[in-house]
Amino acid sequence: MKTAKSIWKVYLFVTLFSTVYLIIGTMLILPDHPFSENIFNSVNHAMAGQSTGGFSTLDNSIMEYNSPLIDMLYLLPMMLGSFSLPFYYKLIYEHKFNEIWKDVQTRSLIAAFIFGSLIQSLLLVYENIVPNPVREGIFQFISAMLTTGWQTSNITDWKWSSVVFIVLVAMFVGGASGATVGGIKMIRFLLIKKGLRWQINKAFFTDNTIKVAKFNGKTILPSQMYEEFTKASSFAIMFLLLLFGSSLITYLITKDNFSYSNSLLEAASAQGTVGLSTGITDLSMSPLLELIYIFQMWSGRLEIIPVFVLIRAIFRGTNPKII
Repeated sequence: MKTAKSIWKVYLFVTLFSTVYLIIGTMLILPDHPFSENIFNSVNHAMAGQSTGGFSTLDNSIMEYNSPLIDMLYLLPMMLGSFSLPFYYKLIYEHKFNEIWKDVQTRSLIAAFIFGSLIQSLLLVYENIVPNPVREGIFQFISAMLTTGWQTSNITDWKWSSVVFIVLVAMFVGGASGATVGGIKMIRFLLIKKGLRWQINKAFFTDNTIKVAKFNGKTILPSQMYEEFTKASSFAIMFLLLLFGSSLITYLITKDNFSYSNSLLEAASAQGTVGLSTGITDLSMSPLLELIYIFQMWSGRLEIIPVFVLIRAIFRGTNPKII
């Protein structure tokens, strides 16, 4: 009960902070913007940003403002929604400010924001298609990785290199475990990265060597490392299989109007509960695609494994079987 109350307090505090931040920021950047609309939009965007819901009160999402300063203003609420609630608890209640760099997920996310946005912008500059490659690259990469889903760019025009990068680096990884984000979560990505290094180094150990691993300030025994690596890798593989299967079906249905890269991004957006779109998801979309994306959004929010467990229980029962 105490933990639940603490989570609610943290969540409410961050949401209220984002609300005030957006109201004041919008007033300073767009002084002629109607105050009532400012309050309405800021409240809704603060809630959507913290829950990484992707919804907007504006027809064209954040693109509606048509302001580079507003784009920058909205980066912070997206980032705040991607950090884990336990991290906020340590920061706010326990005053452990060193967690900003000490926590492996938070540290890695900050690094990903910087380097991922830079690479995405460079790709768009090289492609020379969008009017504001740096501005759009930074905003869309962060929006995709944090699965916030706010859009300021016509992604349909992007070339395959930019689409593949934002799908496999941003949407696939997602934000921190313990937040409301989608994707496989940063902690699993880091576990897979650590596990791969551990597996390679293990080849040089003798049979009697017991080599522990260090991860997020904790010591992990070989048996624990193997178990965590297996679980994280299995989840990532299932995530990718469902993603590529959906993208192929999407392309077969929409290939007359959309490229495969468009289909890949649309499927990844559904799977990662992101909200970005190339235009495939609209009122005229195929009912089959609707059902597929509904399943992907549902399984993406529940993190796939419970969904497959349910399907297995329905069709094969709950009795353990030898595989």
